[in-house]
Amino acid sequence: MGESIANIGFSVGYESEAAFSTAFRRKVGCTPMQHRRLVAT
Repeated sequence: MGESIANIGFSVGYESEAAFSTAFRRKVGCTPMQHRRLVAT
């Protein structure tokens, strides 16, 4: 499945998975996990 959502968030400078997920959702329109599922199909 690849890198965890938390590790991706930390690697791009977010201090928590929640902060990364919130910013991702605002920019992309879905959560990181929803996006991962969409691109996997």
